[in-house]
Amino acid sequence: MSRRARKAERLLASVLSAPLPLAAEPFAVAAERLGMSQQGVVDALAGLIRRGVVRRVAGILKHDKAGFRSNAMVAFLVPPRLCKKAGAAAAAFPFVTHCYWRKSYPDWPYTLYAMVHAKSKTELKRNIASLKAAVQGKDMLVLPTVKEFKKTSFDSRASL
Repeated sequence: MSRRARKAERLLASVLSAPLPLAAEPFAVAAERLGMSQQGVVDALAGLIRRGVVRRVAGILKHDKAGFRSNAMVAFLVPPRLCKKAGAAAAAFPFVTHCYWRKSYPDWPYTLYAMVHAKSKTELKRNIASLKAAVQGKDMLVLPTVKEFKKTSFDSRASL
């Protein structure tokens, strides 16, 4: 791939990493910024997806604005040999938005984490009970959200 083509792809990825408008033609703004047709943007994006540079294009639900006001991070003590199976079981629930397997420590034995969302505290308790039954962890800790300080999408332009 030429240097010019790589630069064009980086610019396309940068423009498309910004939120798209909720509109009949969501790629119109990107096309205008890039000096391309909408079909050109769609074709270029399809190429990035085919090559594995872009995994997917998806909408992001702002759970609080959609009425999901009760949420908690649930930490499970799951033996490492069972984390893959337990993580797949947890991730299958539609009310789980994030699910991670992390290293445990002597003073913090939890290995599997799931972010659970619900519209009410009652629903949250039911969701956590369902999750607990599916994961079958030895121990569980529920960490309700008290206050959200930051929530953004990952920006590929950010320096890590």
